[in-house]
Amino acid sequence: MKARMICDFNNELSMKYADYSIKSFEGSGLEIEKIQCVTPDTIDDQPFTVEWEKYIRSNKWHGQKREKTITENACMMSHFREWLLIAQTGERHIILEHDAYMDQPDKWNHHIGKADRYELWNPGIAMECYTMSPRLARFIELAYLQGGTWVSAGPMAELFTSCERWCMMAPYRGHSDTMVLWPDHSNHNMVCTGNDFRELESLLETGQMIERAAVTQVYCPSEGRTLDHGHDVAMVYGGTTIRQMKVVDTL
Repeated sequence: MKARMICDFNNELSMKYADYSIKSFEGSGLEIEKIQCVTPDTIDDQPFTVEWEKYIRSNKWHGQKREKTITENACMMSHFREWLLIAQTGERHIILEHDAYMDQPDKWNHHIGKADRYELWNPGIAMECYTMSPRLARFIELAYLQGGTWVSAGPMAELFTSCERWCMMAPYRGHSDTMVLWPDHSNHNMVCTGNDFRELESLLETGQMIERAAVTQVYCPSEGRTLDHGHDVAMVYGGTTIRQMKVVDTL
């Protein structure tokens, strides 16, 4: 399967992460193409527009009223552009962020062969590695570009909500074969498989259908990060989050 890695060709740190990460996928069967991300300077140059809410709405921020940063909006546009590509071509590809790190080859080999069966396939811990069905991508395209849905969070929360809505509607549109592979919200480097997100919640509570995540994110504290979340690193990468990552001394 082909993969497109979102990175910034004009940002040395982004390219360092991309080069380091790609090495982890050697022998995985992926054909990885680096693509230039949307940046704050190029948001308005995209061939599509979305409606933005001023404040971010995500459980990650524990109800805090926080304005989204311009780099967060650019990140969202980078992901949204990939969703539209799947919708418009009718072909899946895997979407990678520049810090996607494949650290469980056995689990990767187990999951990659089933990717085409899923509406949404995410064998990682966040948004570093995933793909979706063209019909889900078309549903998202209609919702955001024609249906009046506003962007109020980051790509993971927006994708979660969109897929949840699609899985609820799909049976009424003649699609009863929805399947989702999604990270465990408890931040334990685990993923879960279910027919929809309601089933996933039930399975996670009982410990069923849970497997080790095949992909994580690489993070080098001495180099730092490229995305401004409006908070310090400890807020974004602290606690349970950093324990899931591949932390390295150098890139």
